[in-house]
Amino acid sequence: YIEQATLAHPDKMALIFEEEGQWTFSEVNVVINRIANGLKELGVKRGDRVTLFLPNCAEAIFFLFGVTKLGAIVNPLNMMLKTREIEYILEDCEPSILVTHKESAAEPLKLFQRPGNKVGTMIVIGGEDGQNILNYEKWMNRQAADFDSVEVEKDEVAAILYTSGTTGKPKGVMLTHANLWTNARHCADWAETTYKDTGVCSLPLFHSYAISHVVGELWVSAGTIVWQKRFDPTATLEALAKYKATCFHGVATMYYALVNHPKAD
Repeated sequence: YIEQATLAHPDKMALIFEEEGQWTFSEVNVVINRIANGLKELGVKRGDRVTLFLPNCAEAIFFLFGVTKLGAIVNPLNMMLKTREIEYILEDCEPSILVTHKESAAEPLKLFQRPGNKVGTMIVIGGEDGQNILNYEKWMNRQAADFDSVEVEKDEVAAILYTSGTTGKPKGVMLTHANLWTNARHCADWAETTYKDTGVCSLPLFHSYAISHVVGELWVSAGTIVWQKRFDPTATLEALAKYKATCFHGVATMYYALVNHPKAD
């Protein structure tokens, strides 16, 4: 649906990521294509897993689509996980690539540098090149801007999201391409979302709510996403006004903070 949005509205604003920048649909499509080409260059193929250990950032969204466009499986991890928990998931999921950010690289780097590590390459946004470690910006910018999507069956796995592990070991929940597409389409239909809509959000981008509902609902309709690094009720209210937002996605505690804000009418 990114390609469809790009064809219909190439110069329309697709993503505004506060503190980072903004991208039109054609620009988003190019970044996604570069990521898919770069992963292919690293040997990632259909059915391989790519793990993301990323804070809220534009690249978390770009990798979601870049990985799945290649026919590979994206595995976003909860940013609250510690070394032992990350280690368990990496051993269970067996990714060939681990993507992280310089802000969050400390924990996964410990595992990556251990003897016996099976992850082939680490890509670090804003980081430095090293042994089997790539700086994201340099790696991405040298890739071609065009990429033909790898054809997959609708019931092939597109994403693996792990449960919180409160009653035992975390379990990998396998979401198919049809799962993600159907969630996006039904959410957009139910909310009557169109290309005229703009949504403000600060939910964690490793969570299914953000991935399959918010990003899916708006982009399947060619709407505009305004994402914030973290939730702050004052900043959220200001963004809703600044961008003339038509929708907001949150959880109960966020709504409680907004309606009880001292400046809320």
